[in-house]
Order: sequence, then C-alpha cells, then structure tokens
Amino acid sequence: NQYGNEDVELTVRFYTGRKSAEVIELFQRDEDEYTFESAVQTSLSNVETVTQLRGTKMDDGQLQEMVVYFVDTDQGCYGLILECPSDQADSYGGYLGAMANSFTLLTANR
Repeated sequence: NQYGNEDVELTVRFYTGRKSAEVIELFQRDEDEYTFESAVQTSLSNVETVTQLRGTKMDDGQLQEMVVYFVDTDQGCYGLILECPSDQADSYGGYLGAMANSFTLLTANR
C-alpha cells in the first residue's frame, strides 16, 4: 500500500460457482491460523445481504484482526477481506471499512 504498512490489507476475491456458506467453511480452513467468531448476517451501504466473518491471530507478538464480508451473486461469491493489526484498527480500520462499505454490484449490459 502507499503508506508502506505491509500489515494492512484489503483483498477482493471471487469464488466462481460457490455460495457464501460453502466459501466460509473453505476460507476458515485456509486461514487456520486465525480464530474466527461465528458468521453473522449484515449489510453494506450498497448490498443488503452480506455474511460477515471476524477473526484474530497472533503474528510476531502482535494481535492481527481480520474482517471478511461475503457477498453472494448468481455466478458465485465475492469475499472482501480486511486485515489490520489491532493497535492500528482505529486509524486504518476505518479506512478499510469505508472501502468495503463502498462495494457495489453492477449488472453488465449484454
């Protein structure tokens, strides 16, 4: 990122042909160094039905937080993955949350 903080990330993934329930299970297995809370239903500004997953892990003595928003579509599932050290969540966490909250699904004209 432009601020040179390698510990702060926003990643968008697309899981073709899968729905959030299946993706969450696979995601938790893939990110097994995190301890996850139960997934909850929530929304973003432009998307009504979103599944949110929160997790934490220790990384070199520092608590790292992860928040993932899973958005189902007819073609698959988007995962918006936000990662940030806990001690920087007040500053970077707000920016990451604002970026995730701006996520919008558009329909392409065919």
